Amino acid sequence: SPIKPAYKIVTVILMSAILFLSAGCVKETVTEPLGNESLAFSARLSDEATKAMPTVNLDQKNAKIIGYIYHEWPSEDQVNSFVPLEALDKKLYKFDGDQLVTADEAEIVKWSSFPTSNNEKLKVYSYSPESLDFTTDIISDGAAAVHCLPSLTYEVSTDISAQTDIITAVSEVSTKFRKNIPLTFDHALTAIKFRSGFDEAIKVNSIQITNVKNTGTYTIGEGWDELNGNQTYSVTFEGGKNVLPGGMITDDNDGNLLFMLPQTFDDNSGTEVILTYNTDQTIKTSLKGSKWEEGRMITYTLHKEIQANTSKMIYFDLAAGNVKISSGGYSGKI
Repeated sequence: SPIKPAYKIVTVILMSAILFLSAGCVKETVTEPLGNESLAFSARLSDEATKAMPTVNLDQKNAKIIGYIYHEWPSEDQVNSFVPLEALDKKLYKFDGDQLVTADEAEIVKWSSFPTSNNEKLKVYSYSPESLDFTTDIISDGAAAVHCLPSLTYEVSTDISAQTDIITAVSEVSTKFRKNIPLTFDHALTAIKFRSGFDEAIKVNSIQITNVKNTGTYTIGEGWDELNGNQTYSVTFEGGKNVLPGGMITDDNDGNLLFMLPQTFDDNSGTEVILTYNTDQTIKTSLKGSKWEEGRMITYTLHKEIQANTSKMIYFDLAAGNVKISSGGYSGKI
């Protein structure tokens, strides 16, 4: 019959389609064969503006990870009872090039240990240096500890050499992700350094910033609050430091870079920069109206201008433009 060959052709086509669809179903139901088995992270610093900051190379540095598994991210009220994932509660990782990998091979966290139903998600918080005392536990008035997002009560050391850069990151993925979790690290503090704008070489004895808020609480992903304090920070050069015109007075190469809490200086701050040079000469100015932004490096270029031998002023060279500050205030942009 002429119908039989056509029947055979249709049968072959149908069987091929069934096999093709079956193979497709198998691929849909297995874990991605090329996916990571254990948790790892890709890492980078945030942007070009922060590339001038001291932490520019993450390789061989350590960081800690705090993780949460969730279906719906809790409200502000509920987060106080939201417990971090035990396997990722301040777990130590190390930077290997642009990756974060488990520092202790005995404590590798497997993707398969996470729930994958109901569209669960994994949210991770990371910080470096790992010695910082970030915590998710808060104990108040002797009551039982409650939980919150990773936070740190921080005080800026008056020992300049002991001050450190702080970088943090937040990322969120599905528990089915199976790849390197991307982390973009931001700088949590403001870096301050000083340059000479004098026309002549000078010998700097010291430079001070007075009346600076030096304690606060930092929450990763949310920033700083509860700033307090009234501290003076001094960089003193024994025997004086010879600085050529345009030369750096302090910077990260000699360990005198200042890492300060982000803050704004208003009429009540009383914050001043005081430069003592050539043994007994001093110039100073108010920082009223200035703002130290999180993750920024500010270079103050100090210029001396004498008018009729009575007026002394300093100019501040900021990223947004030159600012002229005198006892009467400032002009220009900050």
